[in-house]
Amino acid sequence: MVRHGETDWNKKYQLLSYSDIPLNKKGIEQARKVAKKIKDIKIDSIYSSPLKRSLDTAKEINKYHNLKIKTSVLLKERNYGDFEKTDYRKLDLREIRDKNLYEKFHMETPE
Repeated sequence: MVRHGETDWNKKYQLLSYSDIPLNKKGIEQARKVAKKIKDIKIDSIYSSPLKRSLDTAKEINKYHNLKIKTSVLLKERNYGDFEKTDYRKLDLREIRDKNLYEKFHMETPE
C-alpha cells in the first residue's frame, strides 16, 4: 500500500479529499523514490483512485512493472464537503457526531 506523494494542499495543511490536485515537485520526487525502492518487489496488480495525485504516483511505480493500472472511485478519500481546503490543524472532525451535520456540511459519513 502506497500513499500518493505531496501536493501543494498537503504542504499547506489543507484538507484534501475529492479535489483533483496534482503532485507538486516534492510529490513527484517522492513517487519516484518509492517506485525505485519497491522496483524489485513482485507486484501482480496496481490499483489507484482516479485522482491525478494517486494515478501519477501509481504511474511512477508502474514504470518498473508494466502492468495495467486499475482505477476505482472506491479508493478515493472520504469526501469532506464544505471543509475541503480548510487547514486541518484547526479541525477535529471527530467532534461531528450528529448525522444531520454531515448533511449540512455536505460530508460523507464515516460509514
